[in-house]
Amino acid sequence: MATKIQLRRDTAADWTSGNPTLAAGEFAWESDTNRYKIGDGATAWNSLGYADTLSTLGDLSVTGSTISSPSNADLTLTTSGTGTVNLENLKIGTSGSTVTTILDEDNLASDSATALATQQSIKAYVDTQIATEDTIAELNDTTITGTPADNEVLAYDSSSSKWINQTPAEASLVSLTGSETLTNKTLASPTFTTNFTIGSATITEAELEILDGATVTTAELNIIDGDTSASSVTLADADRMVVNDNGTMKQVAVTDMTTYIGDPIAMAIALG
Repeated sequence: MATKIQLRRDTAADWTSGNPTLAAGEFAWESDTNRYKIGDGATAWNSLGYADTLSTLGDLSVTGSTISSPSNADLTLTTSGTGTVNLENLKIGTSGSTVTTILDEDNLASDSATALATQQSIKAYVDTQIATEDTIAELNDTTITGTPADNEVLAYDSSSSKWINQTPAEASLVSLTGSETLTNKTLASPTFTTNFTIGSATITEAELEILDGATVTTAELNIIDGDTSASSVTLADADRMVVNDNGTMKQVAVTDMTTYIGDPIAMAIALG
């Protein structure tokens, strides 16, 4: 008759609850974790270390399904020749997705939440997306209507939440060559390179130069313009009068007028 040997076995919870002290060399197995301990005849279960922690791998520790390296040391997995390290499920940290595969898929069509992509696939996908949106008109938040003309701008339209092409006038901007009406605008030190019009009057640079050199008061302009008010003035030889000298306005002394007209008293006597 064959001899049958059975090891002491129980669940991890029952071993912890009972907390027995195993005899020296006695083997005890946790049936639900597949881990085991070997007694030393003195240490109770809860204080006794697991015997399935291997110490024959140098500093590497294997406890159950956990492989640990010494503190601050790297853990490196390498293969021989053309072999590969096969990982069925990979999770970094204690949260996030579990990675099950690495795909070489240029269009990323699987849209997987558990797959990574190769560098080549990522580059191919990005290149394809850029190739289909390589002009402004192809951007999702931009609308280009008709054939854009020179100097058109992109202006944001809040009603459609899109950028649209507009002429400077449509976008309420001032163009360099167009004709726009400015309302309530202040021009700081502007330079006009040609004539400009106020109402129906066109003002030239030459006319402005004349005004720029004039030293005249409003009262003097009003007199020339036909002001009929008068004041008492005693004429003296040094006083001046304005005459039109063959198209040119000049000032002449009162004595010049006397010379031209002659002695008014002598003329009155001669005339009787």
